[in-house]
Amino acid sequence: HAALRVRNLRCLGGLNEEVLNLQTQLKEVLGRGHGALLPAVSAEQKGGVFELVTQIFNSALVEAGGLAASAAMPPQKALERSFSFALALEHARDVAMASEVKTQVLKLAVLLDTELLCHIVEGPLKQKLLGLSGRWQVRATEARGTLRSARGQNPAGAAHAWEKAVHAMCGRVLHSLNSLRDQPSTTDPSTTD
Repeated sequence: HAALRVRNLRCLGGLNEEVLNLQTQLKEVLGRGHGALLPAVSAEQKGGVFELVTQIFNSALVEAGGLAASAAMPPQKALERSFSFALALEHARDVAMASEVKTQVLKLAVLLDTELLCHIVEGPLKQKLLGLSGRWQVRATEARGTLRSARGQNPAGAAHAWEKAVHAMCGRVLHSLNSLRDQPSTTDPSTTD
C-alpha cells in the first residue's frame, strides 16, 4: 500500500505542476490581450461574489467566537482553524487548485477586485475579530481564581494575546492577497455596470 501511495503522490505532484504551467501560460496569453479576451464582469456579478465572501468571513467569525469563548486552544490556533481557508492562499502559487471551495471563492474575488478584498480584511473583518478579544478576557477572568487562564495569563494578557494573533493572521492573509495580485493579471480590472 505504501508504494501505491507514493506513486499516487508523485502522479498528483506531476499533475499539479502541469496545471500550474498551463495556468501560467494562460495568464501570459490573457495578459497580452489586456483583458480583451475575457468577458466583462457586471457590477451585479461582482456584488454576488463579494456577498459570498462576506458570508464566508461571517461564518469563520462565528467559529472563531465559539473558540474564543472556550478554553480549547490558544488564540493563534483558534484563528488558524477558523480561517484556514484564507490562510491557504499562502500556498496559492504552489497548488494549482485549492481543495477548499471557500479558498476558491477568495481567489475569484482577488481576480475581480483585490483592493476591495484587502479593504474587507483590513477593515470590517479585523475590527470584528478584535471585538472578540473581550471573550478571551472574560475566559481569563472566569478562570482567574482557581485555574488562571488557559494560557496562564491575566485577563488583560489574554485579550492582548488575542489581539496580537488577530493582527498576525490578518497580516498573513493580506500578504497572500497582495502576492496573488502581483502575479500576472488574467482579468481586466474594469467591470461593466
